[in-house]
Amino acid sequence: MPPVQTALAVVEMCSNNVSVTISKLSIYLEPKISNIECLLFGVQTAMAESDHNKAWYLISFAARLCMDCGFNRLKDGADGVDEVNRIKVCFWFTYCFDKALSLNFGRSPNFSDYDISVGYPILPIDNGRDVVFLWFDIARLQGSIYEKLYSAKGQQDGPEVKALNARHIASELNHLRERLKITLGKMTDIEREPFLDTEITLMANLTLVYRAIPSQKPAHPLRFSDECIAIARETLELHETLCTKLLRRSGHQVRMYIDWNLSICPFTPFIVILGTAILDTNAADMHLLKKVVESLERASVLAPGAKKLLSICKILLQGAKSCVEQSLTSGPPPAPQAYTQRPQTSSFMGNGMQQDAAMPPTMDTDWSTMMPEDWTTLQLDNPDNMSLLFDNYLAGNSGMMPIFETDMTRFDMM
Repeated sequence: MPPVQTALAVVEMCSNNVSVTISKLSIYLEPKISNIECLLFGVQTAMAESDHNKAWYLISFAARLCMDCGFNRLKDGADGVDEVNRIKVCFWFTYCFDKALSLNFGRSPNFSDYDISVGYPILPIDNGRDVVFLWFDIARLQGSIYEKLYSAKGQQDGPEVKALNARHIASELNHLRERLKITLGKMTDIEREPFLDTEITLMANLTLVYRAIPSQKPAHPLRFSDECIAIARETLELHETLCTKLLRRSGHQVRMYIDWNLSICPFTPFIVILGTAILDTNAADMHLLKKVVESLERASVLAPGAKKLLSICKILLQGAKSCVEQSLTSGPPPAPQAYTQRPQTSSFMGNGMQQDAAMPPTMDTDWSTMMPEDWTTLQLDNPDNMSLLFDNYLAGNSGMMPIFETDMTRFDMM
């Protein structure tokens, strides 16, 4: 057997062993760094298998052990320099996964920034180090996005306060984008490749932030602010460029991009452009969405994480095509009656999460319990039904991860 195939077989065997070990994991693990590192490896394996619920469970476990060990308040000089640095690396990558997954699931992160005093680790002085530090800063802002815009408390704020908070966070994200451009500009093409998808993460989160700013146009479940639409288009266009580049290279790079980017950061841009294309019957946006689905289709051959995302996007795009065709013959879809008559107050959803009734819901929910039974035969080829889906379940979610575990074929077209 050729060396490459032998290596791949060994990797697959190790991955299977990790999956078996995770399934038998004890909840009484001793709080020590070696156990936390093993949990982080388990998170990576779960993400590669597109098992996001398992990844959330493991990162929550790792975060708890970090706090039990006191890593969040670690002081320099407490142990040897190398051991302190090892702990810092372990802590900050646990922190990054915690903030990203919590935002995608619409759940409170395990770490609170006010209880963290440990500094960043010492890494080799090069441009790669600057990007890693930028990842940590992105994670901090992901925590702010959830707290200020999508948490129960954040949803109680009025539209003006939300817009102010959103613009402040957007400003910080744009500052990180500038930092990233400067850093990548100092790298060679080979050095730059592992970090190109970092901008996708920034832009996807920026779309999610602008999503919280109400549109200046008449309210409609499919309508978003101009800033949100502009950054969403830019994100999908960058995704297309990056996918084209990666698909010409190794399957490993494609898997890394899907598993560690698209499936761990909100794919809100697709939802935003989908709603805009339906409402405005925009042919250019429909073409862009079609290209995105085609790129995911090519990537799904190499990356399991793309398959679930692909199935969701295909069903939504198929419904959007029918909606646009109907709109071209009968006019744009009106806002659903239930949406336009909502009182300007807050109410609690069935699962106890706070929702601002002046805007579409902004929390990720458990779709398996939130989907009404009478929706099992709902067809998304109708503009009213698509608007209702956006109003109640899609447009305001902080990510698409909760519906990865949901059978979306119930919405498939006949």
